[in-house]
Amino acid sequence: MQIIDDFLDYEEFQILKSEIMNPVFDWNYVPMTDSIEEKSNKFSGQFVHLAYSNCVPRTTFFNKLLPVLNRLDVTTLNRVKLNLQPRTEKIVKGLFHTDLGGDMDEETMKTWTTSVYYINTNDGYTEFENGEKVKSAENRIVKFQSNLKHRGTTCTDEQTRVVINFNYLPLHKRI
Repeated sequence: MQIIDDFLDYEEFQILKSEIMNPVFDWNYVPMTDSIEEKSNKFSGQFVHLAYSNCVPRTTFFNKLLPVLNRLDVTTLNRVKLNLQPRTEKIVKGLFHTDLGGDMDEETMKTWTTSVYYINTNDGYTEFENGEKVKSAENRIVKFQSNLKHRGTTCTDEQTRVVINFNYLPLHKRI
């Protein structure tokens, strides 16, 4: 696992963040009552923006992600998905999962990389099955083998928690 702070230079990051956090950005609501650890009527879902899947850009916004993709040294891209989780009264944890679980077996997933890129700072986090947590800090990215189970959370101190998930084959050595 590798954590990199200040992943993009300040200006590139601000352009990307302002685009995503713009009130007219195209988010789609996804109910998630079965995807959380503790069942509750206090959390009903999240908003997503699918930028890339099945070898096809799904939105014109995809081009705005090129600075990130170039820094990641991607050779093959599987999926890029933005997640926005609204603030909750207390932290709500998702279920542990792999992003590529339905697409490939465990051995194949080991050759792929998942990166979670944090768009805003808040008290939410990404947790791994071994208990390790990566705090949500803007312009931070965490890279890990795609077979590692992880989960996201909501936040309580900001209006939203926003991340971008990248699933890809990297050009360089494994992390």
